[in-house]
Amino acid sequence: MRLLSAFLLLALATTAAASEDERNAAWCAEKHGITVEQLRDQRGEVYEVVIPGGRVDCVWNGYAIEADWIHRVDGCMGQATRYARVMGLKPGCLLLVGQEKDCKWLTRALEATAGSWTQVGEAMYRLRVWIDGRCEQ
Repeated sequence: MRLLSAFLLLALATTAAASEDERNAAWCAEKHGITVEQLRDQRGEVYEVVIPGGRVDCVWNGYAIEADWIHRVDGCMGQATRYARVMGLKPGCLLLVGQEKDCKWLTRALEATAGSWTQVGEAMYRLRVWIDGRCEQ
């Protein structure tokens, strides 16, 4: 039991130490999505998924996904919605849990995103949310 607890604490500490960009890149790669770092032309130059005023963190399975720390859920929702509209994709938020104390934001994040719909062209899409990290709730 102690070994399992130590392992979980180590995993949480390792997760917390990674930056937002590192966490997003790992999650997006696991899903076989496209991150900014992967978008290069034949000369090796980046041709990012750039839109006016920003860049999309991950494009996957028809979603324009913004990655952010869980306590910034409102900003994540706004950016994901904007990116989806500009790109004609569905909106998605990847919410990152860095430390155990971040778990207090989980309920608020889920309540904030529940029932959130975005109009993209003629279609209506529900905001999809993924949580990267663990909370015991």
